[in-house]
Amino acid sequence: MSYQIKCNFKEKLIEIDIARYLGCFAPHLGGFYYLENANEQLTGADLISEDTNAMPIYIQAKVSQGLKTINKVAASRRKNRSKLEDIREFRHDLGLDKNDDHFLYFQLRRKAEHAHDYQHNILMNYANTGFSHAFYVAPLCLDKHEYQKDFLNINNIPYEPFFLGNYALRDFNWTSYYGFLPFLRNHISIIPHELIDTHEHFYAYSNQGIDVTWHSPEYIDDSPSRLSDTMIRIMKDFYDSKNEQTISSIASRLREMPIMQNIKQTNERSIDLIVQHGQILEHEYGIKQLLLTKKKR
Repeated sequence: MSYQIKCNFKEKLIEIDIARYLGCFAPHLGGFYYLENANEQLTGADLISEDTNAMPIYIQAKVSQGLKTINKVAASRRKNRSKLEDIREFRHDLGLDKNDDHFLYFQLRRKAEHAHDYQHNILMNYANTGFSHAFYVAPLCLDKHEYQKDFLNINNIPYEPFFLGNYALRDFNWTSYYGFLPFLRNHISIIPHELIDTHEHFYAYSNQGIDVTWHSPEYIDDSPSRLSDTMIRIMKDFYDSKNEQTISSIASRLREMPIMQNIKQTNERSIDLIVQHGQILEHEYGIKQLLLTKKKR
């Protein structure tokens, strides 16, 4: 279709790069806040006690695809036209893309044959819960060379209080640093907002990471939706929280989640249950689990 712009890299690349960028595999002992890849046996697991304060974060990586605006390529009037034409007209009628030649979108994943539910619904189970955060992440570019160049941008290298490959945040005031990192700024972050019973749904958004739309029923969010903005909000929420949940209480919540109901749970330590939960979530649904922890002063 003449109005489509295909992305030339894979979803798995995004998942790996995001996890590497946000995840810490060996916490630096001098730090205070840590982001851990909680789908593996954590290097610092023995340092995480039952009463460690923590916040789970769940990420689903998506590949952005592009659609040229109606100003660039006129809409088709055929009866059997693609649903993508409806998205183009919807955004055009709202005037969201009048200054752009294209915008971005992704479709939800089909339900796997033996899956408990749609990936979207599973991700939404962890969104806006009060004990966890969950969202889609997709690049705001379509070319793998541009993506890799952005990832290797020297300005992405965190200086103090961050450590390359190992993010220990010494002070909350420094979390604003997230807002200046090009790699995080050049990804969109979208929180799932309603349950579905079909995968025939699309999120669309501008290539600046704003004006998120959904098309059945109509939904519009014009607030900034970049990954950098989301991480700042999560850190602020974690810092300001008066009800500090622990590793033990998180494990209790996760033990009751739908994906764990038919799973043999023999873990004696809470952190091991959290790791088991993350492994199932990643293997069955492709959703990445991170754990934001806060050491006691």
